[in-house]
Amino acid sequence: MLDALEARFPGTDLAQQRLRLLIDEGRPDEALALAEAGGLMARNVTSRDETLRLHLCQGRLAEAERVAGEIVRALGVGNHHAAQFSVTLSGAMLNELRIFHRVAGQGEGRSLVRDIYEPARQVIDAWEARLSPPPGAFAPGAPAAIPRRIVQYWNAEDPPPEVGKVMEGWRRAAGFDYRCHNRASALRFLAQTYDDRHARAFRLANNAAEECDFLRLCLLLAEGGIYSDADDMLAGDPGALLAGAGGMLVAREPFRAIANNVICARPGHPVLKIAVDMAREALLSRANDGTWSKTGPGLFTRAIAAYLVDCETKGTEPDLRIMPQYRLNRFVTPHVRLSYKTTSKYWNARSRDAATPTVRALARLAAGERGELAVA
Repeated sequence: MLDALEARFPGTDLAQQRLRLLIDEGRPDEALALAEAGGLMARNVTSRDETLRLHLCQGRLAEAERVAGEIVRALGVGNHHAAQFSVTLSGAMLNELRIFHRVAGQGEGRSLVRDIYEPARQVIDAWEARLSPPPGAFAPGAPAAIPRRIVQYWNAEDPPPEVGKVMEGWRRAAGFDYRCHNRASALRFLAQTYDDRHARAFRLANNAAEECDFLRLCLLLAEGGIYSDADDMLAGDPGALLAGAGGMLVAREPFRAIANNVICARPGHPVLKIAVDMAREALLSRANDGTWSKTGPGLFTRAIAAYLVDCETKGTEPDLRIMPQYRLNRFVTPHVRLSYKTTSKYWNARSRDAATPTVRALARLAAGERGELAVA
């Protein structure tokens, strides 16, 4: 299609659109080749950040260091955003990758999947590479064991009207039970279904995003069904989404983390047990990790990798399906743009990209010892 457009309108620059398609389809090598050959990464800081994340999602530390340095220099010495680069998601992931390369000896990565994102990504990559058909060729198979139930969360009694309109599509899904929890009903559910430690962990969340991350795991572990974020719009038949899903269906983001905005699972799935335990302990210990790593996609990626390692150790077949994000988008339009998100009340306004202070300190130490760029 892009070739046809360029032929019809000579001089039209569609390189950025090609890059986005390659990223969305999970083809990082081709995306990097296009970005660097076409000079796309030099256009602005946003393009450089995408290039950085392409290197990070493949564990390429040296290349990531180079691009991170270019980002900081482009922002300018003394620039507030340059000084705060390490607390962005990309900066935090770079610091964690540095630490992984420093502490992980030969063959030790698999023992670190519950703690560090990079070895978790590697385990999932290796598992997907062995699949037949590959994840991009996901096709319906055996009936799902997932209940026809949809759950969502909004911390207040009533969501903003535009958010409510997005949620309405899920509420009206034919043939599905629907429940939306608020903060009060979530606390009742946790106290009645689990115990005081789970309810206390929920109360210790730093923000509504962490509350929501933890609650979805607990809800699905106990009851199963489909969880969807409130800003994800239903665009297809959720019944068709579950066809062939087995015990768990999740999507993999373009930059290789496992998304947690839409999770389909049977009750009692081992991934959920691992994830609930990890998130509960992180919340109870008041861990300073950013939300992405503490309770969000970073944690969920590590939990899935831990499950895959357990299955391999036990010689059992994983009850898991992972589809590319672009396949899920046929059913769900994620992260719909809403005017609410421009206000200070937006859950993710400050929470998702914060880095771990310990990670930052160790990364600066490691970089200083090797005479490398310290992104801080």
